[in-house]
Amino acid sequence: MRTSGRRGPMSGLRRALGLAVLVTAAGGVAGAGEAPPAAPWTVADLAWLAGAWQGTVGEDPVEELWSTPRDGTMVGAFRWLGSRTLYEILLIEDTPEGPVMRLRHFDPGLEPWEDGGDAIVLRLVELGDGLATFRFGASGEGGPLTFRREGARGLSIELTLHQGGRAVPHTFRLARTVVAGDPHPEGR
Repeated sequence: MRTSGRRGPMSGLRRALGLAVLVTAAGGVAGAGEAPPAAPWTVADLAWLAGAWQGTVGEDPVEELWSTPRDGTMVGAFRWLGSRTLYEILLIEDTPEGPVMRLRHFDPGLEPWEDGGDAIVLRLVELGDGLATFRFGASGEGGPLTFRREGARGLSIELTLHQGGRAVPHTFRLARTVVAGDPHPEGR
């Protein structure tokens, strides 16, 4: 059952966020008898993202948590509390084409946003020192989702959503927090 709080001024943002987590075309197709090209990156290259991050959107607290890479996977969680409640469960895993992020959005009570039970799929398309950009949508129409380190203790999450027929950028600025089991309590 959907909660009555789903409609209203934030429902457009909710739908846009739900649509905004990416699939980008991988490289070309190998010819018959040729091995596909090796993926340029692995989940291990995203180790700098691991840890606990906190910030605010207006007065609302937001948090993002990422596990350390292990066996080609990283698991993450995001929550937004206050004037709205939003949860995300995230997984980044190695594939032959490179790291892929899968995520699902939830309301309180873990009521899913995405219809049909399918996760949103995003492909890593750019990786640099403290930078990872994913794209979503079968043809990349949703815009980029970028994780960018800002110094030893900062992280920005930059997301472009399509709302009302126009691209709207959103930036979440977070700071590393120290929690039990944090793989990088002093930053990295």
